[in-house]
Amino acid sequence: MSEDEFLPYFDNGEAATVSVRKGNRRLGRSSWQIFLWVTVLQVAVLSVAALIAWPMLKGMLAADADRDAGVEPSPAAVSVAVPDEEVEALRAEIEVLRRQVSATPENAWKELEFLEGRNKLLESGDRAIENADRAAYDHLIKLAGGAEDERLRSGAAAEVLRVRFAYSTGLRTESHTLPVGQLFPSLRGKSEMALNTDQLVKVLLDTEVESTHRVKAAYLLADRRGGKAADALAAAVAEDMNLDVVREASMTFGEMTGYRSSDLLDTGRLGAWWETNAQRVKAVIGD
Repeated sequence: MSEDEFLPYFDNGEAATVSVRKGNRRLGRSSWQIFLWVTVLQVAVLSVAALIAWPMLKGMLAADADRDAGVEPSPAAVSVAVPDEEVEALRAEIEVLRRQVSATPENAWKELEFLEGRNKLLESGDRAIENADRAAYDHLIKLAGGAEDERLRSGAAAEVLRVRFAYSTGLRTESHTLPVGQLFPSLRGKSEMALNTDQLVKVLLDTEVESTHRVKAAYLLADRRGGKAADALAAAVAEDMNLDVVREASMTFGEMTGYRSSDLLDTGRLGAWWETNAQRVKAVIGD
């Protein structure tokens, strides 16, 4: 997906049961409604300011005209005349209000696009955490490194940190037991502990199998120390599109091979490390 595709479109993730940040972040109005609202607000504020300032300015002008003509200013003109410093203060306030509400159509549209993009970032972070959506997480990483808008780059980087933190703190899934008889009918009645390395690898790498089964297979492979298990775990980290599976496979891989990283979702670093150290490690743990 290109950077340009990010703002207008995101696939919907599956329904989630847990969320670290609830709330509807979508814009409550259409783009044109918001633009019209900003314009009306600008006109209203300037109108109110003009209504407040006009009697004072009118009185001052009348008083000045009377003085120029050698006539004492009328009581009404004197009553509305105000000191110069108050007039300047009023002008300063009007200027502040004008700047706050001023918006050209182009600037208003750019701001709306940014807000929509920022909402998409938050949605991607939520999907990565709630639905273990690796595609959403990978997209955040891409934007953090290359979005044209600096604010979106910063926002994406912040979301990446939020997702990483969510996957670094304890178990994300409840205790789960593999349905051995369902996965391997010939082993009906057997315990998951009876599964050998090849069978666990088969479960782990079969993306048609439920993600909870793949997570448990990655966990159980910790007791199947060997090169075949390590290769399968590295492959799951590189290819599985469920972040819970990636996290568990990364943890088990580290326990088995000695690989260490504070970021369990740093798939690129793990893959590069295994490519460099696979032969050395297999010489120790066996094939």
